[in-house]
Amino acid sequence: KPVLAHSGWSKFEAKDPDECNYAITGHESQVITFRLQNGDTCKGEPGSMMLLSPGMEQHVSCDGGFERCCSGESCFVMNFTNAGSSSAAYAALTPNFPTAKVIPVNMSSPDVNGTLIAQQGAFMASVGDVHVQMSLDCNFMRCCCGGLGLVRQKLAGTGTVFLSGTGTMVQKVLQPGETILVDTNCV
Repeated sequence: KPVLAHSGWSKFEAKDPDECNYAITGHESQVITFRLQNGDTCKGEPGSMMLLSPGMEQHVSCDGGFERCCSGESCFVMNFTNAGSSSAAYAALTPNFPTAKVIPVNMSSPDVNGTLIAQQGAFMASVGDVHVQMSLDCNFMRCCCGGLGLVRQKLAGTGTVFLSGTGTMVQKVLQPGETILVDTNCV
């Protein structure tokens, strides 16, 4: 652990479920369960819904369809809303590939500051104000040789986005002017 601490890296730890309206369960293949009050909505990529409690309704929308498609997502997004339960209702979502982990990112955190650039297809779900957009990298060397391509996923807003990924999750908040070199398969 001292090596991680001295290098500025830390093991990724999700928030304590008692502090928020979601819980991430599972070790290898994770599930996120949202607790939604009457009128609250969470969003997820098509095919991510595992279960809905009574009172939950689902509908499809095409929020930012073109940019979603260009950034590796379906042009459609599933909306899960507590439309009938006066108490809390639940929606459980899971990533669309085996052994995936769920990574929550608070977009209003000072470390994120409302914008996050991610690998194509990283978006899994969100609550609150989160928009999936695209980010263009027109540098020939980076987009062709760097492995991320010309179009990356840009996530913007003030809500919480949930990304899907595999492997061991670590995090590092870069200080102003600090840079690191990371393999594109590890982003």
